[in-house]
Amino acid sequence: MRAPTNPQSLNHATILRHQRRNLTGKKAEDLACQSYLSVGAQLLVRNYRLRCGEVDLIFEEPAAEGPQFSLKSPTLVFVEVRARSPQCSWESPEESLSASKLRRIRLTAGHFLSHYRGPAQSIRFDLASWDLKMIRIFKNFWWY
Repeated sequence: MRAPTNPQSLNHATILRHQRRNLTGKKAEDLACQSYLSVGAQLLVRNYRLRCGEVDLIFEEPAAEGPQFSLKSPTLVFVEVRARSPQCSWESPEESLSASKLRRIRLTAGHFLSHYRGPAQSIRFDLASWDLKMIRIFKNFWWY
């Protein structure tokens, strides 16, 4: 069982480690967000949180144009952002997604979808991975 996080009981090194991790995660989210915005996606929600889980970024991506594309409506994109320092972790950001985390994202996305009234008629789950050097976007990383 995990001990409760009591600010008085945390030592200085632990506080600094948490602050550094939060800044790394925020930077990764900012980079992922810019990547989607640069291709014309519209940010709907950042850090959509429920008791059951969280989705980092939710976008409406415009419909693809041209005769070879069948989608004529926007796509709703749920993005999980992962960041890992190569020096501090033996697993890549994309390897750090557990089955329970994916389940929590699906539950949270399902709640969002139950209230969504926008034009999108399809959904996609992406992973944005940052290794402190480069942001990579894995489209359709997993299925609903």
